[in-house]
Amino acid sequence: MISPVQNTVAVCVVLCVVACSRDRASQQEPKPAPTDNGLAQRFAGEVRKLDATLRVEVVDEREVRVYASGGSEKSSISYLDNLARICADDETVCDEGVQRFARTAVQMAHSTEASAPVDPTRVRAVLKDDAYIEHVNELMAEQMKDDAGPGAELAARRFVGDLWIVFVEDSPESMRMIRADDLEKMKLDDAGLEALAMKNMREAMPNVPFMKVEEIPDMWVVTAGDSYDAARLMLHEQWKPMLDIVDGSLIVAVPTRDFVPFTGTAFPEAVQLLRGYAAKASDEDAYGLSGKLYRWTVDGWVVYED
Repeated sequence: MISPVQNTVAVCVVLCVVACSRDRASQQEPKPAPTDNGLAQRFAGEVRKLDATLRVEVVDEREVRVYASGGSEKSSISYLDNLARICADDETVCDEGVQRFARTAVQMAHSTEASAPVDPTRVRAVLKDDAYIEHVNELMAEQMKDDAGPGAELAARRFVGDLWIVFVEDSPESMRMIRADDLEKMKLDDAGLEALAMKNMREAMPNVPFMKVEEIPDMWVVTAGDSYDAARLMLHEQWKPMLDIVDGSLIVAVPTRDFVPFTGTAFPEAVQLLRGYAAKASDEDAYGLSGKLYRWTVDGWVVYED
């Protein structure tokens, strides 16, 4: 969990580094690319570290199966072709990719469990990017073909830009993705599920906590630190107080799950710092989301193109 102090340091240091280093980036030598050998074992090890109750089977270098706890024979299948392409460029990016793919595999494994019905009081929504949705859809397609059967589709919809809303059951032990067959058991349609998630989130998160970054004019950062910093964009009305704080239109970056800085259009330099940082962090952070900027409007968020 990222503290407010860590968030502030990240803004002050990382944004400035991005701004100063963009012109030199093309001249830097890339790190040696890792080989394919051992990638599946690295992935399997990360899954076991995240949840020791799961059984992990390495089929070959490009396929890993993760079985739900309790002796279940249902598995989440992870194909590592996309991960291998990520790892072909940079070892640092590879590490973050392994972590991201492993977290998805753990969530997918829990979604295959023949568990109790979803607890309506624990329904929440999180933001994910296009790559995550594509990856999960591929995994679910394999499950439907294999043994999951109809109803394994992910309960999700596009939010704005390259961001998606994914509905989850958030318990103290794990976060389980909600599927179409869960909606049938809950006797909810898509609109009802979203209304329930937003109600629960508004009750649990009555406002958007934030603080000023003193070192950068008109720069602020969300300081919730509860893994729902980015998800708070869905609580549209809670951003109205920021309209009176920033100069110009409210512009937000959502580069990662835990790091949401914002500024106003009256300071083009701050906007450009956000744009550079968002592009970098969304690609490199283990919880990366979007490299775009978003503008608040009365009708909702829109992609900001200056």
